[in-house]
Amino acid sequence: MTKRVLISIAIMLTVLIAVIATGLRTSPKVTTVSPEAYELYLNAEEMNQNFYPAEAIGFLEKAIELDNEFAMAYLQLFFSYGINGEYVKSRQMIEKATLLKDYVSEREALIIEINRNSGEQNNQDLSDSLIEVLYQKYPKSFEAHFYKASLAVRENDIEAAIEFYNNVVDIDEDFAPVYNILGYMYAELNRYDEAIDNLKKYAEKAPGKVNPYDSIGEILIRVGRYEEALENLKRGLEIRPELAESKNFLGAAIHKNIGAAYLGRGQISEAVKYYAIATKLQPGENVLLDAVLNRYMALILTKRWDEFDSDTEGLDILDSSERTKPFKHLIKGIYHLAHKDIQSAIDESEGMRDIITSLTEENSSVFKRLDPINALLDADIKMSQERYSEAVKIFTSRCFTSDMAKHSSWLNWRLAEAYRLDEEYEKSKEIAENVLSVNPNNYFLRSLLVQVYFEEGDYKKAKIELKRVKSLLSEADSDLFLLAGMRKIEEALEVLL
Repeated sequence: MTKRVLISIAIMLTVLIAVIATGLRTSPKVTTVSPEAYELYLNAEEMNQNFYPAEAIGFLEKAIELDNEFAMAYLQLFFSYGINGEYVKSRQMIEKATLLKDYVSEREALIIEINRNSGEQNNQDLSDSLIEVLYQKYPKSFEAHFYKASLAVRENDIEAAIEFYNNVVDIDEDFAPVYNILGYMYAELNRYDEAIDNLKKYAEKAPGKVNPYDSIGEILIRVGRYEEALENLKRGLEIRPELAESKNFLGAAIHKNIGAAYLGRGQISEAVKYYAIATKLQPGENVLLDAVLNRYMALILTKRWDEFDSDTEGLDILDSSERTKPFKHLIKGIYHLAHKDIQSAIDESEGMRDIITSLTEENSSVFKRLDPINALLDADIKMSQERYSEAVKIFTSRCFTSDMAKHSSWLNWRLAEAYRLDEEYEKSKEIAENVLSVNPNNYFLRSLLVQVYFEEGDYKKAKIELKRVKSLLSEADSDLFLLAGMRKIEEALEVLL
């Protein structure tokens, strides 16, 4: 959640909403005239904490039938609809909560105002200042430390965020979701042992819940422990198999992560299958961008053009919103480059740029979020034109402008490939080794090292890395594009060594 995530890259928006949602605790009690509505509110809170927003919405709608001035129930609906991808309804709920803030406690009113202003460009400073007010007035409250932690995350001070989240643990060590967030925070610092320890504690504190196993699986994927990841993710599905049958955030997320684990093993058919399920399960407007992106990238990596051309579901979803249309242009641009149709790829890049420009006029923060995506396509176009140094410049100046981009193994692979093609071998190796220090089983970067060592004439090292790649891809689909290149190098090495 926090989430997220991940180019999970994008989806962290939903996860952030969920993190904030977990900050609403039951003590002190919220303002309502109906004890029955309050019980429904508590049930909804638990559902949100476990990423079951549809169930939460059901409880909350009943709660406001009993008390139509229940401000914090409207705030919970704001979170629930947000997690569920229903953003219009989400904003309607926060506005209703705001209209009622004068009839609740000062603490509740502050929390409502913090969330109403958070994320709105012109009011983020106000939201941050209100967090400070909450912290000063209620320094021992659960919410104060939770919101201070979220503020530290936004300021990219992960160490400070961890300190505040640990304060939450001190206040209530049985509040399971905080261990989930701590897991992701430690992962951001590449402290993966601590991340996994916290996520295992999350599973202990939330027995019989799905999300702990989804989180454990996601972090195990980051470090290349794909088999363990699959075990945890599928264990999560066994707890609630109905998550595979109807639109819901958690079901979509867990299927997306199963797809990622199979992609990490080179098992493209399985990856595409699970990414497709994730796409079908996504609720509302909550597009799991990495599921859709990786679904089509996997087809490109195996040159399954008939399947790509006939499978339009994900592209149609991306085309349904101005916020996601740029990603459709990215996919189609890379598709055209794979077919050596550079001009069509340029057209896609220009179409993407037009949309980003239009969106930026409404919200200037959009440019920082989407220009790296546009830059990825621009850089790949330069590589197709054999203008490798220009590609490197685009990658370094436009793609790597955020920490999320820096953590993207795909972007790192493309930059390392640009350096390799530009014969900047040391820089290419440095990037590959940095990624492999976290995930030693990343076959994209391992295969790149094979190519670099081979081109440098260091055939012994090339052979060592090739052996590792073959081991990593022992169960991979035979049409994975990397395999053909590795076979050619293997044949050459047999002659040279």
